[in-house]
Amino acid sequence: MTTTNSHAASVAQPLPPTPALVLQDSSSRTAAFLSERRTVFRVYRDMLATHSSGFAGMLAGASPELMDECPFVHLLDSAKDIECFLKAIFDFRFFRPYPAPTTSPILSGVLQMSHKYDAEDLLKRALFQSSSAFPTSLVEWETRNYNVSWSRDGYTLPIIVVARQVAADWVIPAALYRLCQTLKEEEILDGVVVSGSTVKLDRRDQILVMKASTFLRCDATFLALEFLKPPSGPDACPKSSCIILRMQARAYAEGWRRTDHGGSLDSFLESNTSSLIFCVSYLVSG
Repeated sequence: MTTTNSHAASVAQPLPPTPALVLQDSSSRTAAFLSERRTVFRVYRDMLATHSSGFAGMLAGASPELMDECPFVHLLDSAKDIECFLKAIFDFRFFRPYPAPTTSPILSGVLQMSHKYDAEDLLKRALFQSSSAFPTSLVEWETRNYNVSWSRDGYTLPIIVVARQVAADWVIPAALYRLCQTLKEEEILDGVVVSGSTVKLDRRDQILVMKASTFLRCDATFLALEFLKPPSGPDACPKSSCIILRMQARAYAEGWRRTDHGGSLDSFLESNTSSLIFCVSYLVSG
């Protein structure tokens, strides 16, 4: 009984807090952020400053102007990017490490914001996620023997821009090759719109992608047309139907190339191979 009373008395005494783990729920410990579209975010200052040295510096010299009794900072970033970044910091489940799946808008927002505001740990996580879509070996690329955790559609260009900024050079080759396959000429020059803002390649990468796209288009066109030539030689199928079908396919491919498809036939073969039904001899001779 004496021991119990002694223990209760000791607990009743004030205990010194651990400063690094004390987050007080009061207006003096929170900060508000106003996006370019006047969307307001309000979060704990201490936790945000712990994860981002950029925001730590901003909050240390925050404007005395108040919003709902707490200091606020006006950011020029899009509301969507700010939301993704803050959720990634305050909710670990929102942006988990690879190989957990994520989405392109989330990855793009986290990657750009964590680089801009120096959130080092979050930046590493975002780089690891983005790298999953761009293998570093030819074997991985050809066999697709890698687990992509996000969809690249429309977001390859902003990934390249940030990868250049943070010297993530291992992402660049496969990402640029991907752009050569998917980007239109005007997008190479003018950029693409992501989260309401235009993102452009630097001049060096614009020239590189333009030259590579021309080379790849010519090479793919030559190979596709060679494949569709009428069969010849001892292994060629003697059936006239094969010859006629191949000539029809080549004529169709030429017409397809002259329409608005960028002049390349590689995607033509991917889209139409299943409908070009040839015999085994036809394929072997090609």
